[in-house]
Amino acid sequence: MEEENTSTMFKEIKDDVSKYVKNTIELTKLSAYEKISKATSEATYSLILACIILFVLFIASITLAIYLGEILMSLWAGFGLVALLNIFLIIILLLLRKPIKKSITNKVVSFLTENDEEEGSKTYN
Repeated sequence: MEEENTSTMFKEIKDDVSKYVKNTIELTKLSAYEKISKATSEATYSLILACIILFVLFIASITLAIYLGEILMSLWAGFGLVALLNIFLIIILLLLRKPIKKSITNKVVSFLTENDEEEGSKTYN
């Protein structure tokens, strides 16, 4: 009789541990899916915004080139000045590459850990 109780108890413990492991794995998967979906939506939004900004800058560059061309009475000079301005901006971005990469990396890490901190405060409070 006592062996049956012990055997039943061990089976129940085994089932409970098995359920706990399965639930932990499922929770980890769901957490990963949530982070991936949030990161994907943020990246997509940023990409759309970047495309719109690039289009606006392109149109603004053409407008500035035509305006400078009229002021200088030479259309090619206006476009040349805008081209030099764009080359200057590219050089600045290349020189600031490391700080920009570091800033982006820090933002990504803080974005990914932000959710963990929120979950931690919900769990312990």
